[in-house]
Amino acid sequence: MAFVFVRSYSQAMEAQMVAGALQAEGIETHLANEYLVQQDWFVSNAVGGCRLHVAEEREADARRIIGEFDATESAPKRLTCPRCDSTHTEFNPPTGLRQFALVVAIIVTGGLALLAKRTYKRCLDCGARWG
Repeated sequence: MAFVFVRSYSQAMEAQMVAGALQAEGIETHLANEYLVQQDWFVSNAVGGCRLHVAEEREADARRIIGEFDATESAPKRLTCPRCDSTHTEFNPPTGLRQFALVVAIIVTGGLALLAKRTYKRCLDCGARWG
């Protein structure tokens, strides 16, 4: 069986995820330089990254699946409210003075302040707050 080069990835884990998605669809894959890139990722550019090869007869299917995989991975993820399933939510982590006060509280209490439940996520539809 002949394999053709389809795509190169700078990180082996990303290549493995795509290869797994292709294998789930019944497309045979081969990863070149996988272990070399995992062992020393500084050489990734020098060796052309982790190279994904697929069975020649399924190349068109593989390219379509990779395109779908890339589209879902790059789509922005929205928070979903656990109460009403709305995506009209916001995330407000502590910044500035609130962040400084939190660090001081952690130091002063010897870490006990970490046990306090913080709710930085809020639904703008139903008002629910969750951590």
